[in-house]
Amino acid sequence: GQAEQSHGALLAGISGGLLVGLMQQMSVLGVINISYSEPLASLLKVMRVFAFDVDGILRIGCVANFAAITHFTCKVCMVFVAMLFVALVHVGFVLLRHGGRFKDQKPVLIAVFGTLAMIFYISVTLTILRPLQCNYNPNGKWNNHIYEDVLCWSWGDEEGKEHLTMIVISILALSLPVSMLAMVASLSRQFPSVVRRGGTQFLRSYGFLFFRFRPQAHWYILVVMCRSLFVGIVPVVPKPTLQIFLFMAALQSTLLAAVHFKPWRVHMLNWMDIGFGCVMMFFLMLASFTVQSPNTEALAFICFGMVLLSILMIPVILAFSAFKRFGALAKSYQYFLCHSKVDAGAFARWLKMDLKSSDEVAREVFLDSDNLESLHEMLRSVAQDVDTLIVLGTKSVFYKVLCVGEMCMARRQAVPIEMIALPGYVGLCAEEIRGYERRVPEVACLTESEIGIDEVRGTLEALSEKPTIALPQCPGSSAMGALVTRLVAGEESVAFTSTEHALERFHLVVLADVADFEANAAAHVVAKLMQWHALESAPRVLALDSDLPPSAKQGLVLLTPGCFARREFVIRLRVASQRGLQMLLVIADDGFQVPGRDVLEGSLRSWDGDKDSVEQAMGVVLDLFRVVAITLDVKQATASVLEVASRSLAVRLRSSAQERRTPQPAAPEEQSGEPPLPP
Repeated sequence: GQAEQSHGALLAGISGGLLVGLMQQMSVLGVINISYSEPLASLLKVMRVFAFDVDGILRIGCVANFAAITHFTCKVCMVFVAMLFVALVHVGFVLLRHGGRFKDQKPVLIAVFGTLAMIFYISVTLTILRPLQCNYNPNGKWNNHIYEDVLCWSWGDEEGKEHLTMIVISILALSLPVSMLAMVASLSRQFPSVVRRGGTQFLRSYGFLFFRFRPQAHWYILVVMCRSLFVGIVPVVPKPTLQIFLFMAALQSTLLAAVHFKPWRVHMLNWMDIGFGCVMMFFLMLASFTVQSPNTEALAFICFGMVLLSILMIPVILAFSAFKRFGALAKSYQYFLCHSKVDAGAFARWLKMDLKSSDEVAREVFLDSDNLESLHEMLRSVAQDVDTLIVLGTKSVFYKVLCVGEMCMARRQAVPIEMIALPGYVGLCAEEIRGYERRVPEVACLTESEIGIDEVRGTLEALSEKPTIALPQCPGSSAMGALVTRLVAGEESVAFTSTEHALERFHLVVLADVADFEANAAAHVVAKLMQWHALESAPRVLALDSDLPPSAKQGLVLLTPGCFARREFVIRLRVASQRGLQMLLVIADDGFQVPGRDVLEGSLRSWDGDKDSVEQAMGVVLDLFRVVAITLDVKQATASVLEVASRSLAVRLRSSAQERRTPQPAAPEEQSGEPPLPP
């Protein structure tokens, strides 16, 4: 129920923002020099309030007469006065509610300023550019569309000096929306690397820009802002015909982007955005019929250009197809992860997430969990659409027929292959390669893709002797960063360090059986998934040699096969329980089974510890199962499924944090007791 409420709140908030954006676009239509009939004229008049044109509705000029330059300057100053008002409200709020801790609440102020700026971006741009919105008159002179007494471009006359002053003010004020666009572009570029480092302060301050969109489309905020800026500039063009054409061009380009990328985090919002775009396109098409004395010469050039563009699209598409087929730079996948899902499924997911976060990886990374294809299609992708094949070397990777087929196809097509040796990896010996078809009879199915046993043996020999990148037993985020740098930079060697981020200031920790390679990888995947949600603190995985930080308040306990048989893992759970951490269970592997009471007791009593310690650890483990676990199968699930599950987990974390801050009445003594476990 809480997940549905969070989903509904996100849907309502973003859809409200889209609706306000639609209203502002309609207010721009009211500025275009077109005569509308009722009731549309009255509707567009009301929409002018979204362009800060209140006096255009209330007719304040009939009560008090202001000079045009004074009126325009006041309009521009309204933007800065509104910012000052928000700042003063924030100061009062922090003093009353947070005891004057302004530094801690600075991200809130940035988020409020930014959210309001995004909502009214079109209106601010439209207001600032009013001096440039001029109409041509039959007497050969230009006058301003809003301030009709102001003559435009007649700066040599006494009457034109007022317009020159207004333009200077407009250009100075235009630095506000332009600098905002530049800042957002810079933040979008920094966002993947900041998320990879777990920059909590950055996410709290600027998360409002990115959390509306899917992680893969965080840059779409630039598309939205460029569209808003362009729409705000449209009324500067003097001819209504060109205004409508440019307006439609801006809407159509972003409409195609929304259809192709589907950038919004909530899927329904993609259709809402597309629907609003279609409404505005039809509106503009019908509005074009009401243009008086259209510029037929301009229309002729526009139509000629559109026809010419349509004809040129044919050779362009043919050239693009040929380049995609034969050009190495046009391949769809920059990396292809070849792995055994049983031994390296979680690590493959972690590696893909970090590769996609790198600024050097601009294209897709193929992972079979996200790209479900047949054997034939997968081998075709390796042959034609992959720059580099990354083989995650484990005990079983050479015994997976699909993996061997991918290696053979990559070697045949001279696709570069990188071998990463995971702990326990050993290449095949000569005897194993000679008798491979007896050990793996399923290899015969590769003949359907014209891969014979001799090619299989040759590929296995070459890869078994190929130098590898050897990973440590328990790699952390620093080691993964070094590996990604080695892969994207093509360096000959890589040095893995055990240095991790300090945990003193983190409130959310991930407790996992990090001594197990796959459990450690699953823990980092869960931590990275949770970084996309605006939590109180970015999560951190508690490394094998790290102590529980004093600031920790919540813990995500990852349940993986054999975790309760690991003494270090259970001891950490006991320490977390003694510290009073709120712990939530996450089933991170489909192979995990809740241990029976007798199995759990036998595992704990095998320790060389005193009886009291064992009994205390037993009680901690039993207490864990008082709450319902969330399944987040890192090895098998697709990226979209993991995103949905992580969203539900974030809701649970926020709810638990709220309960922690709200004093709860003591539970009746008779309700306490051990939760039932399967026998």
